[in-house]
Amino acid sequence: MAKVSDMFANEYLTVDDLAKCAGRRSPPLTIMSVTEEDMGNKDKLVVSFVESAKRLPLNKTNAVQLSEDLGDETDDWRGAKVTLGVEKTMFQGKRVDCIRVVLATKPDATAVAAAAAAAQSAGAGTPTEIPF
Repeated sequence: MAKVSDMFANEYLTVDDLAKCAGRRSPPLTIMSVTEEDMGNKDKLVVSFVESAKRLPLNKTNAVQLSEDLGDETDDWRGAKVTLGVEKTMFQGKRVDCIRVVLATKPDATAVAAAAAAAQSAGAGTPTEIPF
């Protein structure tokens, strides 16, 4: 039997994706690239990962967290390792689950080169197996 969730797959990471991970935390993900994209009513930074075809649009909280951990220049984020988690936030007067950057570590030269290579061949291979 078909699943509705499979029929309408999302190109972006969701709370449900992270719920599939142990402790509702992602394994370490390597930033492949950061782009600015039109998300309807405004532009957002969108992070692509080496290990996943799904991308993460950054809200202000996650963007500020990454800039504090990795620096203000998003080009310097390539190769950095990040762990994402599910946390609670207030939205329209209700506490709801959201994705948060839990940990971000600056890349070394090897990680930067690997992420650049992955960006060059994006779409040519399959991402590393992770639950989402």
